[in-house]
Amino acid sequence: MFGGKSFTLDPDISPDLQSRYVAILGNPKGFTSEPVGKIAWQWHNDKDGVPRTEGLEMNALYVVMLYGVEIPPEGIDGQPHTTEFLDMIEGYNNLDRSHQQQLEQMSMYHTPPVFSKQPSEVVLPKKVHPIVSTHRVTVKKGLYLGFHTAIPVGMEDKPETAKLFWQELFQTACTRTPVYSHVWHPGDILFWDNSQVMHRGTPYDASKYKRIALRLGVVDNSCL
Repeated sequence: MFGGKSFTLDPDISPDLQSRYVAILGNPKGFTSEPVGKIAWQWHNDKDGVPRTEGLEMNALYVVMLYGVEIPPEGIDGQPHTTEFLDMIEGYNNLDRSHQQQLEQMSMYHTPPVFSKQPSEVVLPKKVHPIVSTHRVTVKKGLYLGFHTAIPVGMEDKPETAKLFWQELFQTACTRTPVYSHVWHPGDILFWDNSQVMHRGTPYDASKYKRIALRLGVVDNSCL
C-alpha cells in the first residue's frame, strides 16, 4: 500500500515528473521563498504522515524512496546539499538501561507535521505510538519520536513539559548516535525505513537554486 495521499497532476509541472502517489519536493516551478517540503528541514519520521487506516498497525513497516532529479550546488551554510539520517535502533541501544526501561512503558501522541502549526494551544494529535517499538522484520528495538510536536501520553495538559521531554530525549539520542549525512548528486536514489530512522533535509536557498526530488512511500499492509 502506498503511504500518504494521492496527488492531482499539476499542469505547470512536467508530466514526466508526476505520478499519482509521488510527491514532488523542492521548487519544481522555479525560484521561491517557500519550497515544498520545507517543514522537513526539521528532524522527523515520515510515518506520521500516513493516513489512519483501520487495522493498520502504527509499527507497520514504512519504506520511503527519494529520487534526486535536480540538486542545488550548496546549502545555506555553503556546504554541499545533504539529507541527514539518525538510526534510532542505535539511539535506543545507546541509552542507559534504566532510561530504556522507563521509555518502554511510555507512548506518545503524533500528528502529521504539516498540521502541527497551532499557536499557544495543545491540539490532541491523531495517533498513539509507543516510544520504544520492536521492528516487525528485524525484531530490534528502536525509538520512535516522530516530530517535535509529539506529546507523551499523560502530558496532554502540560505542553511545556511535553515539549521539554521530547527535546531532551531527542538530544540525548542524537548526541550519542552518529548522524549519516548523504551528499546529493543528480540521479541519486535513497531508500530508508521510517519505522526506526529519523531524518531531515538541510536548508538551501530556493530563491537562488532549484531542487526537484521525487518521494514515494510504501507501507506494509500485510496485517490488514
